[in-house]
Amino acid sequence: MHSQHGFSRIATALITTNQFAEMLNISTRQLHRMRSKGTIIQPIKLGRMTRWSLEEVEEWIRTGCPLPVHQDISRGR
Repeated sequence: MHSQHGFSRIATALITTNQFAEMLNISTRQLHRMRSKGTIIQPIKLGRMTRWSLEEVEEWIRTGCPLPVHQDISRGR
């Protein structure tokens, strides 16, 4: 698909908190805890909605769910 300016638009599949939790086989509450601790990849905020890129989630899982690079685990939180 091309926009009026000639750039192609690539649709990115976005998943919900529930879908992400299901992929990890955990509860949404546990996913929220992990997000608060910074141990999962950052979501995309769309207004009040929280979504994750399916491609990024799949890559994160495929690579063994590493801590995000920006996370400072020495804070003790």
